Amino acid sequence: GGSALNFDLGGKPGQMVNLFIAEGTQTGVLLRVPVLDGTLAEYSELVKQLGTSAPAAEPSASPTN
Repeated sequence: GGSALNFDLGGKPGQMVNLFIAEGTQTGVLLRVPVLDGTLAEYSELVKQLGTSAPAAEPSASPTN
């Protein structure tokens, strides 16, 4: 229900990257999250819903798991 965060995760669209999240003094959690920027057609609507504009360029790399 909160606002989307827009920051560079250091990966290419479609790749998965590690993201470590911790709050206060709680033990953190390591998550694998997808890099989305709107260049992949299957995610372009999701990116638009987050309030960012989707570029028209096609990705040059294949997604990885």
